[in-house]
Amino acid sequence: MENVRFAGAAGVLEALTRRVVESMVDVLVVEKKVNYQMLEKATTLLSITDAVMNDAEKEQIRNPDVKNWICEVQDAEFCVQDCLEMIAYEALRCKVQSSQSGNVSTKVLSSSESSITTTTTFDAKMLNLRICQIHDKLESLVTLKSSFGLKEDVQNRLMQKLCATVFLEAVPQNYFHQNMPLDVLASDVYGRETEKEDLIKLLLSDYDDDDDTVNNISVIPICGIGGIGKTTLAQLVFNDSRVNKHFDLKAWVSVSEQEFDIFKFTKSILETVTCKPCYSKDLNFLQFKLHEELMGKRFLLVLDDIWDGNSIHKDSLKIHFGSVRHGSKIVVTTRSKDVAHMIGDVPSFNLQMLSFQHSFQLFAKHAFNKVDSGAFSHLQIIGRKIVKKCECLPLSVKLLGCLLRFDFQLEAWESILNSDEWDLYNGISISESQHSSPITEPKETVVPPALWLSYHYLPRHLKRCFAVCSIFPKHYQVKKETLIKIWMALSLLQPQKDMRIEEVGHIYLNHLMSRSLLQQSRSSQLSVTMHDLLHDFATLISKEYYFKLDDQVSLSLVSKMQGKNSEIQKPKSFSKAKVLFASTETPWRKLVQFGDIVAVKL
Repeated sequence: MENVRFAGAAGVLEALTRRVVESMVDVLVVEKKVNYQMLEKATTLLSITDAVMNDAEKEQIRNPDVKNWICEVQDAEFCVQDCLEMIAYEALRCKVQSSQSGNVSTKVLSSSESSITTTTTFDAKMLNLRICQIHDKLESLVTLKSSFGLKEDVQNRLMQKLCATVFLEAVPQNYFHQNMPLDVLASDVYGRETEKEDLIKLLLSDYDDDDDTVNNISVIPICGIGGIGKTTLAQLVFNDSRVNKHFDLKAWVSVSEQEFDIFKFTKSILETVTCKPCYSKDLNFLQFKLHEELMGKRFLLVLDDIWDGNSIHKDSLKIHFGSVRHGSKIVVTTRSKDVAHMIGDVPSFNLQMLSFQHSFQLFAKHAFNKVDSGAFSHLQIIGRKIVKKCECLPLSVKLLGCLLRFDFQLEAWESILNSDEWDLYNGISISESQHSSPITEPKETVVPPALWLSYHYLPRHLKRCFAVCSIFPKHYQVKKETLIKIWMALSLLQPQKDMRIEEVGHIYLNHLMSRSLLQQSRSSQLSVTMHDLLHDFATLISKEYYFKLDDQVSLSLVSKMQGKNSEIQKPKSFSKAKVLFASTETPWRKLVQFGDIVAVKL
C-alpha cells in the first residue's frame, strides 16, 4: 500500500498560539499590522478538520481523494505553524531589541522557546498574504470534508482520550525503571519452551574437540513472519545459563535491511568480544585482531534480521571465523525462507503461531498487568475474542494487550473487538522489494490489523512522536534524552501547566513504551529501540513527512511535494538537536541532526 498519511496535531498549534499571545504579540498586531485574527480563524478551521481526521484516516483506504485531502490538511497545518512561529520569533526579537543590555539580549535569544533561525527580514504584508491564502485553502478543505461525508468519530476520540488519561493516572512515575528488564525473561514468553530446548540442544551438540574438520562453525537459521518471535527466541537461548557456560565468547549483531558492510560487521563483533571500542579503519587489521581474539575459543554469534542471503555467504562466514574452536555456532533470524535455505547448515526453525491458550496468557499478562484477571470474567470473554482476531500472532496479541492495559471498562474492550478496522486493514502490506536480492523475488510483509488498531487508538499528539522514530535505522538504540530533544526540536510536545517540556517528553516516551510501540534497549536503561515490524510500519506512515539525508532520497519526490525543483545538498554540520528553518528557496522546513543522522521535516 502507498504511504498512509497521519493526522494533525491541533493541540500543538493551540499551545503555540498561546505562546504567541504571551510573546508581546500586540507590538506586531498594532505597530506592524499583522492580521492575527485571520490566523486565529485558520486555526479554528484546522480544529474542524481535526475533528473528522479519525474517520478520514480510515476512509483513505477506500478513497484516494480522501488521502489527498489529508495531505492538503497536513500541509496547511504546517503552514499555520510556520506563521505562528514566525510571529513568535519576531515578537521576541522586538522585545530583545528594546532591551538596553546586549548581554541580556544574547541570553534571551539563546534560550528562546522559538526554534526559528532566519536571515530574512520580517515582512508583515507578505505574511498577511500568506495567512489569507492558508485561510482560503482551509475553507475549501472544510467544504470538501462535507462532500466526502466525513464524520466526527466520537467513540474513537473518547477512546484515545480515555487511554491517555487512564495511563497517566495509573502509572507510577518510576514504573518503567522498575519493571522494564534489559533482557527478555523466560517468564515473559509463552509457548516457546519446545523450540527453546530444541535450539539449545542443537547449540550444545557437535563439539568433539578431536574432530579435525575444516569447518569449525555451523549456521542455524530461525525463520518466520514478522512479529512471530524470532528475535525473542534467539534472546532466550542467547541468555540461557547452559549456553553461557558452554561458549567462551558470544556476540549479537543486528543486520537488518541495510547492505551488508563487512567492515562494520567485523568491527561490531570485535568490540563486542573485547568489550572495548576500536578506532582502526583498516579492515585487515580488524580481521587479524578478531582472528586473534577468537583463536581456539568456542564462539556463538547471533545475526538478527537478515534479508539478503547473497550479501552474507555461508562459506565466507565460516572462513571469517576460521580460527574458532570446533562446535562454534551462528544463529540467524530471517523472515525469508530463501535466505534460511541459502545460509543454513541444518533445517531452519520455522516458527509457527502460538497456541490459543498461550496467546491468551500473553494477552492477559499485558492487559491485566498483575491484576487478578479472575475478577474481570466479562473482560476475559472479550479478550479471548480479540486474541482470535489477532490470529495468535505474538506481536499483535501483545500490542492490543498493552493498548487495554490499566483500562477495565467494558466500553473500551468492546470498541477494540468490534472495530471495523479488523476488516478494513486486513491484507494491507509493506513492500519489501528493497530487501530482495537479485535471485529472490520481491516480497511483501502484511501489516497485521492489530498494528493499525494500536496506532489508530493512539492519542493524536503521540502519533507523530511514534512516526518520527522511523528516521532511526532499524535496531538503533536511541538514548531517551536524545529522542525527547528530537521531539522538542520538531515542536511535537504539547506544553503543560506547571511542567517542564522535558517532563512532558518523558510522559510521551513512557506512554509509547507502555503500548510496546517502543521497547527498552537490551543494553541500557537509558535507551529505547523499536521492533522491526513496527519500524517498517512507522516508515510507511511517515515517509512523506520525514526522511534522513543519508538515505538515497528521490529529489524529484521532494521537489514535487513542495512544488519546487531546488537541488538538495547534505549540510556538513549542525549542532545536535538544533532546528533550522530553511530559506524560502529550499524545499524543507526543519533539519535536525543527532549523531550521524540528519532528519528533515518537509
